[in-house]
Formats: sequence, C-alpha cells, structure tokens
Amino acid sequence: MGFEDGLAAEVAALVYRRFRMHPSPDGVVADLELDAAERELAAPLPQSYRAFLRTFGSQAFVEHDLFGLPRNGLWGDIVLMNDLDGGVRPRHYLKFTEDGQGRSYYFDTARMGADGECPVVVRDRCGVEAECARGFLDFLAGAGAAGKAIRGA
Repeated sequence: MGFEDGLAAEVAALVYRRFRMHPSPDGVVADLELDAAERELAAPLPQSYRAFLRTFGSQAFVEHDLFGLPRNGLWGDIVLMNDLDGGVRPRHYLKFTEDGQGRSYYFDTARMGADGECPVVVRDRCGVEAECARGFLDFLAGAGAAGKAIRGA
C-alpha cells in the first residue's frame, strides 16, 4: 500500500470512528480538481485533507460540515466558503468547516510542515482563536474539540 492509499485508509477510518460515515464513490475528487482548488485558494491543502477530499469529496455531519468540492451544489465548496469568509480571516488561514456553535476551523497554511500538514485553528464568533489540533488527522480523531481550545485561549 502506497503513502496516499495508507493516508486515505487512515482518514476513512477516522471519519467512520467519529461520524459513522463511509466513503461514497459519488464524492470522490480527482487530483486535477484538487490542484485547481489550491490555485484558486492560493495555498496548499494539507495532505490528509486532500486524502479526505479524494475519498469523500465533502461531507455534512451533525457536528460539522466538512467543506470540499461537492458536485451537487456550491454550498460547502471550500473555494466559495473561503471567498465568503475572506474579510474575516488572515490570508494564510483556509476555512474547512464550521460547527453549530458559530466556530470556524482553519488550516494555518503559514505553518505547513515538510510532511504536508499544518495546525488547525478554531475561531469563535468574537474572533477569539486557539490552535485546537496539530493537523487534520488529529482534528478527525477528536482533538479539534473547540470548547477546550477556546476556554484555554
């Protein structure tokens, strides 16, 4: 099993464990689409998030709507959602989800590591922010619990 296949399997297992959702063949996103999204966003996507998009496309869960590149509409499209959020966030933040409590979650692409991963930052409605996960895999594993992160900020 190659690196990308292993990463996709790990992402799928974490998504299932946290959200009880299996990959759908309808949601799969090709590398060409991912590369185009990165150009439009003017920032790289973390490798684990690319694996999520390759496997799921985008997903709406009770707890979070994980933005992606949905084929059935624009809402939840990561490029559109970041355009709509443009005046609120620093340029190097890429918004990838929101929760029902008014918190937004961002990849801090200015801190992208050599492994192609970057920290996840959560911001509440008042603009209070904190790092809540070391990366997307930690976020999926539940480390992205915003309550802990914001209370500590």
